Parts: sequence; C-alpha cells; structure tokens
Amino acid sequence: VHGGGGGDATATAANDESGGGRRRRLSIAKPGGGCEITWPQAPVRQIQTAYAASYPGCGARMSWNLIEALTGLWTGDDWDNNQRGKLVVTVKTHYPHDAGK
Repeated sequence: VHGGGGGDATATAANDESGGGRRRRLSIAKPGGGCEITWPQAPVRQIQTAYAASYPGCGARMSWNLIEALTGLWTGDDWDNNQRGKLVVTVKTHYPHDAGK
C-alpha cells in the first residue's frame, strides 16, 4: 500500500529482530505526507511456534493482526486457513472450545 507523495522514503519506526539482524520497518514516511506500509513475511529460519488460545468472538483476529504488525512475521490458525503451514510465529486457536482443533 502506498500513500501520497513521492521521492525518497524515511523510516519512521523499526524493530530489530533478535538474532536475525533483519530490521522491520512498520511504515515508511513519504515526503509531503502519506506512508508505505510493509507486510509480514515468513520467518527466515525455523522458530518455535507459540499458541494463542482464546474463545471465539473475543478479539483473537485483532491480536493475530497486532502480532504480525509488531513482529513482521506471519501468524496462522489451527485450521491453517491461510495455508502458511508451520511457517508462522504464532498459531491462533480456540481449543478446547468446539471451534478449535
């Protein structure tokens, strides 16, 4: 997604991933206003996946989106709806509720 403006971009926020040395730019400010938003990627190397358990309808999707935004890494769910398999930093689940695996 690109905002208005043009020319060289300046980073407004960055997060250093531990161990990887890769820098995540959450957004890039454009001269004259606007911004460019960066999208999450698959982890560069295998990482241990964390499970985020919650009840359906409690805002789990919002948490999922926040984790992607802050880490720059993909998230998934227990049904693998986004077909990312095990290349994720966290898995959203509703287990032991009937909606979870």
